[in-house]
Amino acid sequence: MYRDNDRFSLEPSFDLMYDGKRLMSEAELLAVKRYLAGEDVAQSQLSAIDSRFRAVTGMPALAEGAHAVTSECRNAISIFEIKAHLSREQLVHRWKSPSVAADSIVFENGRVLVVRRKKDPYKDYFALPGGILDEDETLEECAVRELHEETGIRGEVVGLLDVFSDPKRDPRVRMVSAVFVVRSTGGNLEAGDDASDAAFIGIDSLPHLAYDHDRAIREFRNSIYFKGRE
Repeated sequence: MYRDNDRFSLEPSFDLMYDGKRLMSEAELLAVKRYLAGEDVAQSQLSAIDSRFRAVTGMPALAEGAHAVTSECRNAISIFEIKAHLSREQLVHRWKSPSVAADSIVFENGRVLVVRRKKDPYKDYFALPGGILDEDETLEECAVRELHEETGIRGEVVGLLDVFSDPKRDPRVRMVSAVFVVRSTGGNLEAGDDASDAAFIGIDSLPHLAYDHDRAIREFRNSIYFKGRE
């Protein structure tokens, strides 16, 4: 299903809050607008909207007379529509904006540390340990954190191998990944987090890896980090 990623979209629904209390849902906003347009709206729904508006703001939402709405309610509707529009634009921008990740190559005695993915995409495929950058950490910190969470191995970054940014490298979202060469500094090998297994596999015996990690291994073999360590 992830191959059709461009066919997915976000359709969020918002509540308008007033001093931390729910004033009106988006469905209720639409009901009031239908009421203003002269359409039939269930009286019970209108009464619920008016009661909550009074309880939260101390003012009525509906005025006396057919299809009459108070100025306070009209102002709330205007604010709601502006904020909902801006929030949708922000969500769409966030959906389309690249995410950033860090992966690790740990190479010891001719073997590479890999994890078996627990979830889609690439469920049950082996991959380099790694994950998405947290807002309060560096890429290097992300690499060693994810390494420990997924494999139990602690490490320190030796250097940056490369940055992988093919727009199609992750079938879910636009994902840019920095791949680091990492030296193991201890820990106990044990799969965790998004990994169902963690193991050192001979670099010449690696299966097809998830994402573009095969390319990362090829680049590693041609790098100064590998030369002389065969």
